[in-house]
Amino acid sequence: MAAFLDPVTGRRMPLNNDLVLGILNDGNCSELDFDDDDEEFIPLQLENDEEGEVELSSPPRLSAAAVKSENIKGKVSKRKSTSDNMNESEAGPSCSKKSKQTPCSKVTQKSKAVIVKLPARKRLWKKTDYIDKSHNYSGHPQPNEIRSPVEYYNDYYNDNFYERMALCTNLYYLRKTGRVLNTTKPEIKKLIGIHLLMGILSYPRIAMYWRRNIKVDMIVSAMTRDRLTTLRNSLHVVDSDSPPVSEANNPLWKVQPMIYIVREGCNKILRTPGRYSIDEQMIPFTGKCHLRQLVKNKPRPVGLKNFVVTTSEGLMVDFEIYYGNNPVPSHPLGLGPAVVLRLSQSVPRGSCIFFDRYFTTVPLLEELTKMDYHGTRTIMLNRVPDRQQLKFKDDKKMTRGEIEQRVSNDVVLVKWKDSKAVLTASNCTGGTATDIVKRYNKTEKCYVDVGAPKIVTSYNSFMGGVDVLDQSMEYYRTFMKTRKWTLKVILHFIDLAMVNSWRLYKSDSLAKGIPKNRILDLLSFRFEVAETHICTPDRDRRDSSPLLETQAQTSGRYKPANHPSVGKRFDGYEHFPIFDDLKAPRKCRLEIFSSRSKIRCPDTINALKSHQNLKTHDRELVEVSPRAHYRAIDFPEFWCTLDFFYYFLH
Repeated sequence: MAAFLDPVTGRRMPLNNDLVLGILNDGNCSELDFDDDDEEFIPLQLENDEEGEVELSSPPRLSAAAVKSENIKGKVSKRKSTSDNMNESEAGPSCSKKSKQTPCSKVTQKSKAVIVKLPARKRLWKKTDYIDKSHNYSGHPQPNEIRSPVEYYNDYYNDNFYERMALCTNLYYLRKTGRVLNTTKPEIKKLIGIHLLMGILSYPRIAMYWRRNIKVDMIVSAMTRDRLTTLRNSLHVVDSDSPPVSEANNPLWKVQPMIYIVREGCNKILRTPGRYSIDEQMIPFTGKCHLRQLVKNKPRPVGLKNFVVTTSEGLMVDFEIYYGNNPVPSHPLGLGPAVVLRLSQSVPRGSCIFFDRYFTTVPLLEELTKMDYHGTRTIMLNRVPDRQQLKFKDDKKMTRGEIEQRVSNDVVLVKWKDSKAVLTASNCTGGTATDIVKRYNKTEKCYVDVGAPKIVTSYNSFMGGVDVLDQSMEYYRTFMKTRKWTLKVILHFIDLAMVNSWRLYKSDSLAKGIPKNRILDLLSFRFEVAETHICTPDRDRRDSSPLLETQAQTSGRYKPANHPSVGKRFDGYEHFPIFDDLKAPRKCRLEIFSSRSKIRCPDTINALKSHQNLKTHDRELVEVSPRAHYRAIDFPEFWCTLDFFYYFLH
């Protein structure tokens, strides 16, 4: 009679049929189902995740000998699928194919792959201290130069993308109506600029921007109302009505070029090890769409779900739109851990990633440890394996500020009582070190000091990166009612690229040491990009000399203009000087100028003036390019005379 060691007492016991049944019911033996004949079996090394499944590339071959596993103390019986006279004493009564027992582990064959479901690994939670890992992260790297707002925005949408969008829009309109739309790249740029401006000046209806008493001149002069409606309804980024072969299973194929180009722009961002956060973002859309999701407790709960990873300041570095059977975020650990593992590929090694309880599992923390990532997040108690050993205090018995901690290998669980109890998990920060936080006491009616574990304070400080991004987008989101979910996605990514561009510009400016009062806020940044797009010339620049195309115009009356954007000042189109017939010269309204002149630019207020504030003598003239623009700060005083311009122009 075979023998078996009792796992409790360690004594030798006879291995009979009743004991075999008990072992199988406890999940310490696997049931093997095969249709092929038994041959020699070579054991394979399998990773044992918590209630996970491991897929083998080829089906294992079985022998008559029992196979020992690392976590299985019993023996696996042999069974032939084509044999009917197998000895019951060799196979065991519960290892037959018709057995009604429910084993804990299975091996099933699907075509050429075998799924092995292994028993959960035991974790021992101990009440002990935890040594925090150091997070000595450097700040944002200092850039070489601070670019203009349009240049930051062009990292996402360049002229080639606008050219493709114009082509796809023309083809779609031709297929639907049989007429020619004849839109161009400059017109598409004007359309995008108008939508950016509409996000700043929000009217309840689109037609109100052209209404007589409340119209916006910048929009009215750029495009008519009917033309904007036609372009908006026909806006496309793909050139066909059917998906290509490579995107046959992708329901987002109509907006996939937009997704690619935004992700490519995010990849241009220089990443350094630091603190990042992963959370859900909603693309608001309440119309009919099979991709629509409902996420409660969100400011905009209905729409398409977008998983985003950002820095702790709100700078997005990668994203992934969820559409159900998306093959990208897939992992045996589940959807939440799969999203974290997918987005963590865009984060440098050694970084600390924060996310909420939707994504958290203990096996995920262990997987992040193997990948050299730190992680801190909240967790639900029912997702903790072997939680019978935790034995945390009941919430009602805990006092405010009380901390309990349990450690298993490199994972720590911390329970802290504030107004309610919160459970957090991490592989880098524990609850041994504490900080002081201010909390309101209803009994004393004042704020009191409460001790909080470091894991909670760091989570509260660095988790809100995605929320900061959403809040910035909501300030000036492009509002538009439409039944097309594709148009909503396009407008969402336009706003997203705008906020991300401004966030990168702000980080570069702070790293360069520019004072905060000289850094453009989001409103000014967005307005400058919108004005540059709206003022896009209808034709491309030609290489011929500007002196042969236009002549200097003369104006009899001085008309003050608004401050132009940087893109408009330096676009190189029709900036020849105008000679105003004035009795006395006027001073430029810019603070950096102190001289006076009767000469000004027809498109900007930057007149050709002398610059007396320069202390150096190497005052240089801006290079005259085709259709050149003259900067006032670079012209010496004697160049602002009328004789000089006659000499220069002739």
